[in-house]
Amino acid sequence: PELLDAARQRQLQADALAALVRMADMATRGEVERFRLADQALAEAERLLQAWAELPQARADSLRVRIDRLGGLHARVRMAELLEHYRQLQAEGVELPGYALRWVASAQLYLREPEQAAALYRRVIAGENDKHPLWLADHQGLFYALVESEQLEEAHRLATRLAAQQPPRLYQPGNPEAEPNARWLEAQVMQANAELYLNDTPAATQAFAQLAGNAPNNSSLRTSLASLYQVRGWPRRAEDELKVVESTAPRHLGLEVQQGLGALQLQEWRQLDLLTDDVIRRYPENLQAQRLDKLRRVHHMAELRIIAYRGLGSGSSVSGGHDLGIDSVLYSEPLHDDWRLFGGAGYASADFEEGRGHHRWQRGGLEWRVRNQRLEAEVSRHDYGHGDKLGLRLNGWHDIDDHWQYGWSAQSLSSETPLRALNADISADSLSGFLRWRADERREWRASLAAAHFSDGNDRLGLLLAGSERLYTAPTWQADLGLEFSAAHNSGSADVPYFNPAAEFGVLPSLSLSHSLYRRYQTAWSQQLQLGLGSNSQRDYGSAAVGLIGYGQRLRLDDRFDGGITVSALSREYDGDREREMSVLLDLNYRF
Repeated sequence: PELLDAARQRQLQADALAALVRMADMATRGEVERFRLADQALAEAERLLQAWAELPQARADSLRVRIDRLGGLHARVRMAELLEHYRQLQAEGVELPGYALRWVASAQLYLREPEQAAALYRRVIAGENDKHPLWLADHQGLFYALVESEQLEEAHRLATRLAAQQPPRLYQPGNPEAEPNARWLEAQVMQANAELYLNDTPAATQAFAQLAGNAPNNSSLRTSLASLYQVRGWPRRAEDELKVVESTAPRHLGLEVQQGLGALQLQEWRQLDLLTDDVIRRYPENLQAQRLDKLRRVHHMAELRIIAYRGLGSGSSVSGGHDLGIDSVLYSEPLHDDWRLFGGAGYASADFEEGRGHHRWQRGGLEWRVRNQRLEAEVSRHDYGHGDKLGLRLNGWHDIDDHWQYGWSAQSLSSETPLRALNADISADSLSGFLRWRADERREWRASLAAAHFSDGNDRLGLLLAGSERLYTAPTWQADLGLEFSAAHNSGSADVPYFNPAAEFGVLPSLSLSHSLYRRYQTAWSQQLQLGLGSNSQRDYGSAAVGLIGYGQRLRLDDRFDGGITVSALSREYDGDREREMSVLLDLNYRF
């Protein structure tokens, strides 16, 4: 100590702290040790600040320690404290160096302040060149800040420019052999992600598949590819990809998070709990682990579903005038993983020539969900003006693979019985089934067949074939072409209180537009427009045009609320008379 004056000692102590902070951000041999150096750095910073607090001559050294403390807080993932200290420095008029601004920008991105993070990343990048070791990492930070602030086009331009600037291989001075350029791969991954955020999932799939194919032992690339498969609705394909990763890195955080998300899609509830418990125990500060834990907690909540409608105007002879209805069902929290109890009630009414019809019902049952299977059994009580009636329902949904699904339903006192028939004390039992093929989020077809036996002796058979094809995709817009073929046959007479054509056939092409009005993390507000124009042919009445228009808005909040309201109008002929129906439909799903 006698060889160094106090100022020099403070400088060396600050140098040692700065070195400790730099090392705290480096990878460690084991995950348990990852915060050891950060904790040491923070403890040392606190000790130095206390020791120098009463020394006016140590003001500059204390300021340096306070700035380096930001790095220790960043390494310790104490981001809220980091921003608190940053704002204190701002209030004092302190100008932070670029390396400290990098820590602050990262903390802002972590705490969902992407606009502020983007501004700081731009300041950091402006003060460095492409020779800086963190030059590309800073651009990656800017890229994700732009993505999370929904500046998707700008993020795509940035990723495309960076990918074009990085050659796959570099020649180092004095070495005639070209060496792989690590920045090239990072830039290619960024560009593939940019395609995904632009909703160009085919391009993103092709890019990630090519990268993973060229580097089959790269666990990160395979995990990213599996994540994309999950986004596109292919959880089994993702599961196979993740099994390959598991053979080389079985405890990798990204792997377990994606496996947990896949378990949620595949209804592997026990696997979901095991994986989530593991990642949140090992990495409680990690945003991916927190996201998986949030989705798991939502899954374990009770669920309320409500559908309500209101007819506008006189309506039609089929739906009735001034019709209204509501159906609600409440599902319990999962019981023993696979089971849920549910109960609900509903009401429907409408004006007909015979008078106003009313239908009240209460229902309860049990749901069973496991991998590839879902079953519901229900008992219901009905009152539609002719005494209490008992209803039964059994439904099943079964996944064959990522593309094929089939389902069936058997109902005694079918929920599809027209209210006008119930008003005349005519009920129906039904049996139905469907087969669905879904290529991906852009194309699917569904065929369904339904048979019903009415208590007046009429037998009804209906067939529906419906498909959709994506026409246009943009970051906030998408357009889908729909096509629907329907056919029905009734054995009974048309001289009954409800609409009962001997036979009819319909074709209805439609165009559906969806536009994102606002999106911020788990909050999404969108609007939808549907236009349809087709024809319907009814035996003994010929063919006539069918027109459909609908407009709606939808709001999703916090993974727990999903609700929408739609106003629609339909014009078509029934028994040769053109009728128009206008209605408002509300649907809501809430977890609590």
